[in-house]
Parts: sequence; structure tokens; C-alpha cells
Amino acid sequence: MSNLKEVNSLIRSNKKIEVMSLLESLIESNPDFKDYYISYLLCFNSLPNYLGKIASDSLIKSDLDEVLDLQVKLDEIILKKWNNVKFTFCISVKNRSCVNVSWDGVTKNKTFVTSYKKNPMNFQLDLLKNFVKSIVDSKINGICLEIIIVDFNSDDHPPEDWINEIVGVREGIEAKVIKSDEPFSRGRGLNIAAEKATGDILFFTDADMLISKEFLIQSLQYAYDKQKPFFPICYSYYTPYNKEGWIRDEGWGNLVIPKVISEKISWWEKRSWGSEDNHMKDQLGDSFIRAQAAGLYHQWHPEDDFKTKYYSSEKNKFEVVLAVTTYNRLDYLEVFIKTWLSTRNPYYKWHLIINDDGSTDGTIEYLKNINIVGTEIHIIYNNRKGVHEGTNAILDRINKIKPDYVFKCDDDVIFVKKGWDNAYIDGMNEFGFLCNYQTKWRDAKVKSTTDKCISYSSAYYSQGAFLAFNMDVVNKIGWFDTKSFGFKGYGHIDFAVRACRAGFNNINTLYDIKNSPSFITLQFDDYKPALDSERIVNEFKVDLSEDSKESFKDFILKDRSNLSYIPRSSIFEYKKSELKPKLHMIIHNNHIGGAEYVHFNHAYALRTIGFDIVIWSVGSGYYLDKYLSNNFETHYVPNFFEEKDEFNNFANEVEDGNYIYNCNAYNDKLFEKMSYNKHFYYLTIMHSDVEWIIKYQKEFRFFTHRYIAIHNYIKEDLVNAGVSTDKVNIVNNTLNHDFSFEYYENINLELRRKLKIPKDALVVSYIGRVAKDKNLLNIVDLAETVTKQRKDIYFIIVGGKSDRVEDSNYFKLFEQKLLTLQDNKKIIYLGELLGKELEDFYNVIDVAVNLSPSEGLPITMLEQLGKGIYCIYPQFPAINITLKEFNSKLIPIKQRKDMKNLEYSETEINLYAQHILSLNRECISNFRNENIKLAKNKFSSANLARQLNKSILGLGYKN
Repeated sequence: MSNLKEVNSLIRSNKKIEVMSLLESLIESNPDFKDYYISYLLCFNSLPNYLGKIASDSLIKSDLDEVLDLQVKLDEIILKKWNNVKFTFCISVKNRSCVNVSWDGVTKNKTFVTSYKKNPMNFQLDLLKNFVKSIVDSKINGICLEIIIVDFNSDDHPPEDWINEIVGVREGIEAKVIKSDEPFSRGRGLNIAAEKATGDILFFTDADMLISKEFLIQSLQYAYDKQKPFFPICYSYYTPYNKEGWIRDEGWGNLVIPKVISEKISWWEKRSWGSEDNHMKDQLGDSFIRAQAAGLYHQWHPEDDFKTKYYSSEKNKFEVVLAVTTYNRLDYLEVFIKTWLSTRNPYYKWHLIINDDGSTDGTIEYLKNINIVGTEIHIIYNNRKGVHEGTNAILDRINKIKPDYVFKCDDDVIFVKKGWDNAYIDGMNEFGFLCNYQTKWRDAKVKSTTDKCISYSSAYYSQGAFLAFNMDVVNKIGWFDTKSFGFKGYGHIDFAVRACRAGFNNINTLYDIKNSPSFITLQFDDYKPALDSERIVNEFKVDLSEDSKESFKDFILKDRSNLSYIPRSSIFEYKKSELKPKLHMIIHNNHIGGAEYVHFNHAYALRTIGFDIVIWSVGSGYYLDKYLSNNFETHYVPNFFEEKDEFNNFANEVEDGNYIYNCNAYNDKLFEKMSYNKHFYYLTIMHSDVEWIIKYQKEFRFFTHRYIAIHNYIKEDLVNAGVSTDKVNIVNNTLNHDFSFEYYENINLELRRKLKIPKDALVVSYIGRVAKDKNLLNIVDLAETVTKQRKDIYFIIVGGKSDRVEDSNYFKLFEQKLLTLQDNKKIIYLGELLGKELEDFYNVIDVAVNLSPSEGLPITMLEQLGKGIYCIYPQFPAINITLKEFNSKLIPIKQRKDMKNLEYSETEINLYAQHILSLNRECISNFRNENIKLAKNKFSSANLARQLNKSILGLGYKN
């Protein structure tokens, strides 16, 4: 019992070495102590806080007899469960044996030795040697160890030169070094090691680790006893002295796994270092254990430029498109998708594009119900436009997605086994364009080989069932030539030849990857063509005879010998012309509001630069009447989004090459579905960067051709959300074409007389909706404060009741608050003013205020500046950009983008009040002319027309 007390005393004192020594001596003299030893080994850790936890553990404090009753004897575990179990270490390495480094004393969390900054310490790290030594030192009797190192031509101190010196002839330990002349790939090295491993349990690990006996025992409990893969969380050292560190709970590069499980999966053989660990984790799904390791340590080495020196790290997942054209071969298509799902690399970010050409065999119904978790699916519905146009429709989508790699397939392709995608991506490091060649389809002899690839034919005799290429190919050779090759035929041959001309393959020896038939095959048995030869010849006038093929040879190879790029000039697509195409504006609301004002101005400006405008208004109100009175072709369609007659009429009106401009109508999914059958250009306007709006719009970032943002902050948020910066154009808000940038003193005096306001009084005003998101109750509080403290201040509120449901009770609260101030004759509520009435009223105002909780770029503010008014607005980003150029005041207010806690605090309201009370009417009157002049330059209708024309240049018309 005294021995146990001594152990506990040492544990409490954090004396690990003494504890280990005592326990080992106790085990030799008393085998029963092994029970306690195994339990201790599994939880003992060098971290002080963990030691404290162990010291207070009831198991450690308990009587030895009680411990013996609770634990399974260690000798029984080793002799009965783990005797002769083989544990294999799999290590993939390049230049980790003797690494020369320089250290400036800086660690992960602090500066360790400041003097090293001026005089860095230079020394050598024996990372892999240290690891192998720790493996040898951790040998446990009864457990066999195997070390397999796959070395990619290390030139620092190759492992084969020193491995025997460290391992020697030790019973129960084997070591072998396998040399590879291939380019370094951590995943490739681990796969080679796994193939050669003879162990029951494999430990895939890095070359810079250290282990102890505790880790071996913990790994066997998880991977051998429970047959579960185990991702251990290691302890990582801060300094070269390998004494202090942190629990490194990121990364998945270390894996202990039963061999029977490892045989069913493989590491991602991507060249270089990085991301293969996440890929392995994804393959295992949720069927693994993730826990802090007992006795697994990561050796210190410099963080910056250590791995990139040899391994050019790529941390992001590849974005990959699998595209297929299909027609009336549902059985083939189902096999195509099924075999792809069972063999694809799940680590890639996949897009599936399916172009159907008007199938009638159930394919359409199948496609409507297809859903693959984690895959973005694009369905294109054509109607007998042919495989060449179908491929071009796919290329249209690819140009929007801009993936890293593309696999374009026919629907009779069958994926045979895993690794085909990795092999082709690896092959594209040699050739940017690869063409699968099936010798079973057309027998051929080998013409040429390279490291990764093989050639059976020239580009002119290429096969078009499976093409692999990257975005450089798309950018440099363009689309299929539908004008020259029509419905189907030799378009894929021309595409391959042009890819070779552009330098992505060889025109005389067109390359495929080696062993491609082991990865990919076709539907050979009882082959069913999508169209029989008679229909192809008679209905679509396509001659597929060998004579025809030879006649096309001169055309493709000689007549077009300098041609690589083919533009998107489909015979089915609207052709760009000197005339601007029809533009359909979809407007949800047409009542009074800033967004509605902007939409009308855009319609008017676009018409002035030559667009034929058609208005489709879901809502009625002031602006619907204004469109009609200004002679726009206008359709009132209140049931538009029910997808019945009104929407169908609209869809029939839209022609190929037209524009659709969505003005706060949302429902983008409807228009995306329309694009399956028609080629139009889709634009949408963004008035706000509220989080939910950005989140919604980014879902349609590939479908949308242009986002019109009213200020730069919206653009930044869209780009940060994943929208291509080229798709977002800033079009600043401007004023109506007939707005008068003038101040009229006579109108000011006349209206003051009617309102019984002294001519020398300071008139402060709010203009806008009476709505919760405009903080009208705070406006009333402000009006009460400033009118009570200065006799010469009058406060006028202008605005109508909001039609929004969420504001239904707010107007009553506003009216009730005004009633409490009815004795204050200097607070005036005029209700809603529109048109000329409102424009005349601007002449009365000296100061305009806004107390909104969140704003984009309010039109009312632009009108006030256009009349020279001194504006006091919250310092929100878009307002700040505009207002800082004018004589005005920005109040530092926290913007409520989440639209919660809308009301201003008393402190915020007082900031407004204090500034208003400090103003002198004569002084701010002097600012009028300067403000008007600047506003006229920035907010004119002509300026808006220039911005809009620039924003949509190149979409369907020539400027």
C-alpha cells in the first residue's frame, strides 16, 4: 500500500519520469500492478491541468485492492488480445531527416527569446530520425512493429542510409524504405506504404511526430479491439526544445486504422502536400473515433515556408464539373450517374450539369426528382437542338461556374472504379485537354507514351464520349462550332483539333491517360443509339459516312489551320446586333418608396439609350400610374408568380437575347427555370446589403449575368459571398429626369406664410414613410426636444402611412404620440406629399434629418441635397460616401443590419439634438448654392444613363 501512496504523491508533484520509473519497477516485482499501469498510461499527460485532474481522480486515490477489482489485468490484455498483433507505421517523406532551419525566437503564441530576432539561431532538425527512435523506444513485448517509409528522392540524408543504424536487429521490429522516383505526393506515398504493409493495424502519419507506449496501447484499444479508425489529437511543441506546446486539435493527417478498412479506401494522390487528410476524413464519414492522444507529439519546426519549400500546398478543394448530354436513354443515364457516385472522389466540390434534348422516355421526370447531397446540380432542358448546341449550353454554365476541371461525357459512359477522376486530373498536369480512347470501339496501336499518358490516334480520329479539360481550354478555344457542324457529327473532332492547336495536346498524337479502360468504359453490349442512322440522315441532314468524314478532314485540318477560338454563335441563339434588345422589367411593388423611385429612373434612362422597355408590375400604386402616363408598355400582373396565365404570357413574350431585369421581385428560381428553354440575359438590382438578402442572392450567382449595386459596400458583400467581381456593377442612385436643381425663395416665403412659420425660423424636417424601420417615434422625441429648447425652431414631419403588414399598428402609435404634443404648435405633421407638392416643399426646409436604424442610399437625401438642404444623417457606410462631399453632418450611429433593436438610444438622439441646437440659419443658408451645384453633377439622369449603359455592355448587343 505504501508503494501506491508514493505513486500518488509523485503524480501530485507532476514528476512524470519518477512515476514511470517507480511503476515499471513495481510491475516487475508485482504483475498485478499492470492493471494500474495500463489505466495510468492511457490518461497520463504532460499538461499540468490534466495532471491536476488525474491527481484528483477517485480511481487514483482509491485503494489498490479496489483498483485491481475494477481493472482488467495488463498481462491478459497483451498476451490474450494483442500478442503478436502487428502495428505498421506508414510514412511518406521527402527531405525530413536532416532539415537545416533558422529560428528567430518567435513561437506560436509568444516571443520565446527576443535576442534571436537580431541573431537567429541556426541548427539542424533530425525530425524523421527522432520519430523512428521514439518508435523503437516505445516497443512493448508481445506487439510487433513495422516501419515503412516511402521516400521521394530525399537528398538531405536519405532514410535508407541510416534506418538500420537506429532500428538495428531488434526482435519484433521491422523497417523498410521504399524509394519512389515520382513527383512528391503525400497521398501517393501513403498508398504505396499501405500496399506493402503486413500489419493488422496501420498508422498513417507524418514524418515529424514522436510517440510513446501509451499511444500504442490507446491505438490498439480503438483500432484493434473496437475495429474503428482513430484520428488522434496530438500535442504540438512550440519551440525547438520540444518542452512546451499546445493541444493541436486541427488537422486530420494522423490516422490509425484496421488494415481491413484501409483496403477499401485510399489516400488522395494529389501532387504536393495538403488537403489529402481532409479527403480521407470525408471518405470515412462518421465511422471513426476522434480523441486526444496519450503520448503522440508533433515536433517543432518553422511554420512559414517549411512545407511549401518542397510541397507547394493547395488547401482548397478542387471545383469539378461532370457534364453529360442525353436524349431518350434513361437506362444509360441512370447507370452513368450511379457509377459516377460510387467511384468519384468525394473530396472534390462537384457540379453535375445534365443537358437533355427533349427526351420522352421518362428522363424529364427522373431529372426533376434528382437530388445529390453536396452536389450542385444544373439541368438544361433543350428541345431537339442537337448534341453540339447541348454541349454549348453546358459550356455556358461552365463559363459561369469557372471550375478547376471539367469532364464532358456522353450518357453511355460507365465509370469502372475509383481513382479515374484523380488520374485524369493528374494527367491534366501534362496536357490541359485529354480525350478518352476506347480500343474496344476502334482498335488501334500505341503511337506514343509519356509519363502519365498514352496516344492511340491523331486528333482527327478522336472519340468524343469522354473529354477532360480545364478552364484554360474553355477560355482559349471557346465553343463547339454549330454553324459549321450543325446538329451533330464532327464537332467534337474540331474541338479536339482546336485544343491541340492552342497547345493543350498534340494534333498528331492525341493523348489519353494510361490504363484508361480500367477506369472508364462504354455501353458496348446491345448498344442503343440515341438516334438511328436513318433519322440522323433524313431528319437532321447529317452525313456520318466514312467518305463524309474524309471530306471534312481538309476543312478541319487545312482550311481552318490557323483557327483555335470559336465564339458562342449558336444558330439557336440571339445574335448580337447594333440594336439594343428588348428589356423586361419585373417590379414587385409600385407604391411610394425609394426602391420604386430608382426602378422608374432606371426604366426611363434605359429607354433614352435605346432599349425597348416592357414593364411587368406585380403591384399597383403611384409608380404603376407613372409608367402608364410616361407611355411605357406596361402589364399589370398581380398573379404573376402563380406561374399560370400571366407568367406564361410573359415567358412567351421573352425571346432569345432579351433582357430580364428583376427589380426587387425576387423569385429568381422561376427565371432560372425559364433559362432551360431560352437564352436571355438576367440582371437584378441590389438596394441593400442586409445579411439575408446577400445570402439569398448568392444562390443565383452563376445564373445571374449582372448585379446592379447602388453602392460599393453592397458589391463588397456580394463578392465576399462568392459572386464574381466582374458580375457586380455599381450604379449610383440619381434623381428624376425632370428634377429641378434649383432653390426658389418665393416658394419658400409663400409656404411659410401658409404654415404660419416666421421667415427667419430654422425649419427642420423629416421626409419619408411612417414606418417602424424609419424610427418615427424617435423623430417625434427629437422634434419635442429641439422645439422646446429653441423658440425659433420648427419641426415638420412629412410621410404617409406604410402599407406593410409589419407597420399596421405603428401608424397608430405615431398618431397617439403626436396627440400628446398637440399644444406644441411648432411640430407640424403634413401627411404624404408627392410630385410637385413635395418638390415645392423642399424650398421651405433648412435642415433635413434621418433617424433610420439601417439605410442604403436614400433617394430623399439626394433630393434634399439637390435643393441645397443641410442634411443630418446617420454615419452609415453608403450615406457616408455620398454625404461627406457636401455641407452636411454625419452622426456616429451603430447601424442595425439585423433589423433588431431599431429604436435609437437617448444618447444617440441627443447627438442629433445638440447639433441642431448649435445651427445658425443664416450660416447654413450660405451652403445652398454649393450643395446644389455638386448634386447636379452627381445625381442627374444623364449620369444614370451613362452608368447603366456601361454596366450592361457586351450582354447581347454591340455598343
